[in-house]
Amino acid sequence: MLRSLGLMTFLVLFMGYWTYHLMNGPRSIFVREQIEDEKAYLGAELTRLEQENQALRQQIAGLHPNTLDEDLLIERLHAMSLTLPGEILLYVD
Repeated sequence: MLRSLGLMTFLVLFMGYWTYHLMNGPRSIFVREQIEDEKAYLGAELTRLEQENQALRQQIAGLHPNTLDEDLLIERLHAMSLTLPGEILLYVD
């Protein structure tokens, strides 16, 4: 009787120990959920940055001497407040 009581006490303490660490340790269930949330956020951020990178690469390719995009060049000139002869820029706030 005393032996089975000691075994039961040991098992309950053993399960309590592992349950505690399953819930509160550095590799716990809650930390895993936080890591998954961060992974999803960073994946979306990566996608956004890749799209932005691709758009910038297209703009750079438009400025390359072999494939000069006249509209992009004029847009850049206007952004620097420069105009072509005969043009007038109007700024509206």
